[in-house]
Amino acid sequence: MLPANLAIALHPDFEYVAVDVGNNEVFILARELMEYGMQTFGISDYAVMVEIDPKSLEHKRSRHPMVDRDSIIILGDHVTLEAGTGCVHTAPGHGREDYEVGLEYGLEVYSPVDDNGCFTDEVEFFKGQFVFDANENINNKLMTS
Repeated sequence: MLPANLAIALHPDFEYVAVDVGNNEVFILARELMEYGMQTFGISDYAVMVEIDPKSLEHKRSRHPMVDRDSIIILGDHVTLEAGTGCVHTAPGHGREDYEVGLEYGLEVYSPVDDNGCFTDEVEFFKGQFVFDANENINNKLMTS
């Protein structure tokens, strides 16, 4: 539910790194998932710039990739090292763990979905689309952001 994302959760006890991936881009991800992430993204030429204590990022802001708003960086024990980046998008109106950690940080319980399961007019690029049918369009929008 990326359009409803209000935060990015990091695990308070994981070690994170900022990785220079070229093209003036820097990825932040859990050190333990760095190799997996670079393989998944098809990136072979990269360099760790700095190690990051996730607690130093708490309450900082990151620009949402497709909506004109910021997402706050929060800490949550529900973040795992099973797959992905160790950075979990958080939509408090969509999912129990997101809701619970969102309450801890005073986040709005935001759900831009109507009774038919379609995005409302609040979701500019995907309004009227059934949420599960919109996944391909969301991925395409991310690639161009």
